[in-house]
Amino acid sequence: MNTPLREQSEISRSASEARKVVIKPIRTERYLNPPADTAFPLEYSFHLLGDARDKKVLDLGCGSGEEMIALLHRGARLSASIFLPS
Repeated sequence: MNTPLREQSEISRSASEARKVVIKPIRTERYLNPPADTAFPLEYSFHLLGDARDKKVLDLGCGSGEEMIALLHRGARLSASIFLPS
């Protein structure tokens, strides 16, 4: 596959910007098997999701990607588009 020079330049720029992002470590244990009566919306979302193994997940505008880490730990197959602030 031949990638045009303009696209190669954008890919390189995006990779360079992504290396500058510092993601704070998150604790994913609370999302692995959350209770149904949790008061935390994200935990409840993971409860509703159920078994994520081999599910395909597309997250557009996932920010720093913190939720993606929890999904990876749950076995999901991920695609994401991270938007970095300028």
